[in-house]
Amino acid sequence: MAEPTPYFFSSMRSWLLGLVLASLLPLALFATHLLVALGEQSQRATKDNLIQQTELVARALNERMSRAIGALSALGQDDAFVSGDLERAYRQSRRLVDDNPDFRAVVLIDRDDRMTFFTARPFGAEMPAVSDLKAVHEVFSTGRPVLSGVFKSPISDRHVVAIGVPVRINGEIAYCLRLILLADTLAQTVREQDLPEDWIASTLDASGIVVTRSLGAEQFVGKAASEALAAASRENRRSVFKRITTEGIPVTTAIRPVGNWGWAVAISVPDATLYGPLHDSLTKFAIIGVVSLGLAVSFALWISRSLARQFAALATPGHGTQRLRVAELQSIQRHIVSTEQERRRSDEALGSLSEDYRAAEAELLQARRDSLTRLYRREAFAAAYGQLQQNLPDGDRVALMFLDLDNFKAINDLHGHWRGDEVLREVAGQIGQNLRGSDLAGRLGGDEFVVALVAPADQVEAIAATLAERLITAIQSIDAGLGASIGIVIAGADSTLPALQRLADGAMYRAKHAGKGRYCLIHAESTAPGP
Repeated sequence: MAEPTPYFFSSMRSWLLGLVLASLLPLALFATHLLVALGEQSQRATKDNLIQQTELVARALNERMSRAIGALSALGQDDAFVSGDLERAYRQSRRLVDDNPDFRAVVLIDRDDRMTFFTARPFGAEMPAVSDLKAVHEVFSTGRPVLSGVFKSPISDRHVVAIGVPVRINGEIAYCLRLILLADTLAQTVREQDLPEDWIASTLDASGIVVTRSLGAEQFVGKAASEALAAASRENRRSVFKRITTEGIPVTTAIRPVGNWGWAVAISVPDATLYGPLHDSLTKFAIIGVVSLGLAVSFALWISRSLARQFAALATPGHGTQRLRVAELQSIQRHIVSTEQERRRSDEALGSLSEDYRAAEAELLQARRDSLTRLYRREAFAAAYGQLQQNLPDGDRVALMFLDLDNFKAINDLHGHWRGDEVLREVAGQIGQNLRGSDLAGRLGGDEFVVALVAPADQVEAIAATLAERLITAIQSIDAGLGASIGIVIAGADSTLPALQRLADGAMYRAKHAGKGRYCLIHAESTAPGP
């Protein structure tokens, strides 16, 4: 019959196991906390980027609509319309369409809901019926520009939208002048914002109908959006919420209104993208932890059995001292070898965690940088600007610069978007080459860039103006016809970044209206043009 194990040896095994667990538990808790914290930080960065990108797309669409309205309103005020010379008005409208590839056609509609002319057909030809009469009637009743919902063109069966403006003769609204835009043109505006490939971007009109969609456009454009999206669009709210797409993809969605048109942009990031890296890291760590714990427990049990045998030998009469010493030395040697092996396994586990940490850091850095130009994204620029403002030396001022490329669209249309992307990278390179080490640069989206620099109050204007002139010259050398208009605002003592951005944006448009290829400098404290 086997002799029972003495209590002393059982207690020693328990203590050794407890020691192993006590050694591994803090490391496991720390590593788990680190991975969760990094994962949550990555998720926050992705959500912030989602919101910023949604706002950028909504702004880009609103700007495209505003530019179209400006061109259409100017056309409607032409003397050919005012004087009633409709054939000449038709020719002027054809010229506008020919000069702007994004414009599909121009239509003139009278108060009896009849087309007077349609630039897609010869003047005087038979006209098709007017689509979306509700939007036409709203132009006549309100006297304001109106953006229609999406509908199919009666002549091409393609999805289009229409922008209508009133044409006044002797102070009375006599016609509704409409500009037809392809839904594909608006979809291109969304694609130009350089969204990640697995994100889903949708544009909804005022009735909740899908105008553009980056995934499955053929299936969804012209049809009602999901109830969750349609409800958020109708409420004209800014929100972030979880939902499941029609394809069954769990996503997190940000929605933002497009100007005051009643339209909305919704951009969704799949939950697999948002939460996948954290789940993978935790799974990998759990596997490593279980294996390490099993090895450590096995090692502890082996040590306890070895020590138990040695203590038993000491307690047994007749064993020679020399034999016991040899056995002890051999056991100690084996323990040393096993301990070294266990240390190497622990080092490998820690090395794997370090790799995960570096990968998470690289992912966060990637989220902060624009993938095309490697400049800061909007939200990352704002964070860097906050640090710059906090560390601003006494007597120094900040100059914020908005840079918008001139004639960039023509390069895209003539050479394709591959050349457009190449130009954006070259512009970013010129910005980087001309900045000082302390300056910040970011890409806001499309062909818009932002720069922040710090200099002594009595030198900041000259330094900013010199930098603007250098950038304008450098950008003009990139491609024939390419230029840059720059708005500069000198910050006041209490200026906030959003306020400076609005002022710099306004100064940039002043530079454009003054002839492009130049800069306009203003002061935040006076908003008057500087020297």
